[in-house]
Amino acid sequence: MIRDGHDNRPPTSRPSAALALKIGAAICCALPLLWLAWQWQADGLGFDPAETVVHTLGRWGLALLILTLALGTIAHILRSPRMLTLHPLLGVAAFIYLLLHAASWYALFMGADLELILDELAALPYLQVGLLSLVLLIPLSLTSGRELSRHWGSSLWHWLHRLGYLAAAGGITHLWLVTRADYIVPWLYIGVFTAILGLRAAFIARTRR
Repeated sequence: MIRDGHDNRPPTSRPSAALALKIGAAICCALPLLWLAWQWQADGLGFDPAETVVHTLGRWGLALLILTLALGTIAHILRSPRMLTLHPLLGVAAFIYLLLHAASWYALFMGADLELILDELAALPYLQVGLLSLVLLIPLSLTSGRELSRHWGSSLWHWLHRLGYLAAAGGITHLWLVTRADYIVPWLYIGVFTAILGLRAAFIARTRR
């Protein structure tokens, strides 16, 4: 309704902008997966396509997880709830990539041989660390909505989401253990994750003074 030359209708730009941001972020998160599918069909994944798929999914999943933690930390430091708009989406995207990472390893590397997989899990520490990290992400992905925060209580919700830090540390350890050469990417993840922990620790120490 327009009165006295002014438009008194409720503003709709903010919800529209938030929705557009989420859609854009979802498309960006899907791009590496679409690229992998396209390259798989075009035989463009090099000498060992299975290895490329497994490693690419794992690295993107870990990157999205670290990005999720970074966004949450910066939002708390700046006291900006609006920055958390993409937090649930990024967390779920990270879990999906890491779940696909595990599923592709199961199907492409192990040939879906459950007995062989159990033997490998029992013998190889990097697989144990990777599986534990993925399991730790399940509560984070299932409780990503703010509605659950209100339903469960803020303290329990935040405690569950701290598991993301343990999962990220485990994911980086897993990546380090499987890397045989060229440690640039693991060191990059370690540096960013350490910076996130440092910022969060400094923020907690400042608020407790």
